[in-house]
Amino acid sequence: MDYKLDIGGRNLVIGTRIEAEGSTTVSGKQRLSGEWDLAPGVYRARELASQIGKLLDAVCAQLGSATAAGVLLNNLQASLSTTAREAVLPAGSLDADEDSRAWAERAERIGAELAQWARQSRMLSAAAQPGSAEPLALRSRCEQHLWTPATVGLLMGPSGNPAVMQLYNEYLHQFVLLRDLLLPYENWQEVAIPVGSQRNTRGLRYVTEARERFLTSLLVKRLPHLELVRFAQESLQPGAGETGYGFQYEGGLVLPAALGRTPAAPATPLLRWYPAVLTRLGSAETSAVVFDYAYEDYEAAPRSWLEEAELLEERSSSLEESLNHVDEAVIAAQLPVEGGRTTLTYMIKDGSGDIYAVDVGQMLRGYRYLYRPTEAPPSAEQATSEALDEQAGHSPASLLRLPGLADSPDGGVHRIDTQGNPLILWALLGKLHPANLVLLPGDTPAAVEAAQHAGKSFGAKYLLSPV
Repeated sequence: MDYKLDIGGRNLVIGTRIEAEGSTTVSGKQRLSGEWDLAPGVYRARELASQIGKLLDAVCAQLGSATAAGVLLNNLQASLSTTAREAVLPAGSLDADEDSRAWAERAERIGAELAQWARQSRMLSAAAQPGSAEPLALRSRCEQHLWTPATVGLLMGPSGNPAVMQLYNEYLHQFVLLRDLLLPYENWQEVAIPVGSQRNTRGLRYVTEARERFLTSLLVKRLPHLELVRFAQESLQPGAGETGYGFQYEGGLVLPAALGRTPAAPATPLLRWYPAVLTRLGSAETSAVVFDYAYEDYEAAPRSWLEEAELLEERSSSLEESLNHVDEAVIAAQLPVEGGRTTLTYMIKDGSGDIYAVDVGQMLRGYRYLYRPTEAPPSAEQATSEALDEQAGHSPASLLRLPGLADSPDGGVHRIDTQGNPLILWALLGKLHPANLVLLPGDTPAAVEAAQHAGKSFGAKYLLSPV
């Protein structure tokens, strides 16, 4: 069955649906005698929270205190917060720009929900096995996570000992790893997280190196899209090779969340997990596929010039109407897959049966580069220094029929009406040279003026009207 996304009342088909429910069953049994670990299987975030909770059950059983769980859960909540003294990822460590604040707020929201799940898991465990839990012991590397004063008094008091301290340290750190692993995903509660048997680390510690690289990028500079995808790929499909813009693994697809919405919606840097596959390679061990850009450097891509599109328009009076009724687009993988890597193609079909295709990687690159001015008029300095240019109009069909990337060697301002169809707008983002794409914020004179002043002041500029 096709997996379809609804985009403004139209469909985008992304591969074949897989049954997400079938992935939620964890295989095997957790090894409860001796050191704690996660059994091999495919988990959701809530299932992982429950499995990690067995560490807290063991701590509480060894402490023998009715109030211990509340104290320790409060510490967990503070550790997953971004504002408390005990915060592992404090908001103050991030730069004060808008992107960093958004990541801090995201970490706060995910951490708060994980802490709530931890409380619920503990309540269920206590109700099922009041006052008892399987004995656990482990050697946990110190991660220097801060304890609240109440936790210090509890774990270092008469009932505490090094064994329970290490169990609790591991409990805190596994939740921190889980929170950070989930940061890239718009639908983080749904992501299928494989935990394999071929590991030499405990629980989620296999993501440590990838997490450190991700947080370094997040903390010291604006997070590049490549690093976000790299972290996701190394967390869900370790060893898949060089990072692309998305990937398929045994649990489904990971692609930018923007694909599920119109490009005119507020921009998002996040990824999304999709319960689908674009190509089947046989067993789970060979299901990993990395999605590459057709052209790693878009400046090296073949070009067509807009003058050729103008000739097409002169020869055909039906181009303006040929895409009017497009209501479905399809993303397909280039076959055969070689070396676990391939490209994806985005295709739409017009009323006469002609198919227009663009590279999905280039389309997503155009989305990331897209300028999104507001309708507010330009400043007085802009208005006096930048005169408005005459606009040349083009039909989407004439541009999409051109091979390679469409551009103009003569510069100028070019306006393309997408006829209110987000599927056409997506296709244009993959066809036009991406350096100077501007989304019109409206159709008023102020909106057109704002768009003219947006983007680069050199080279061809493309004004895309989403309505």
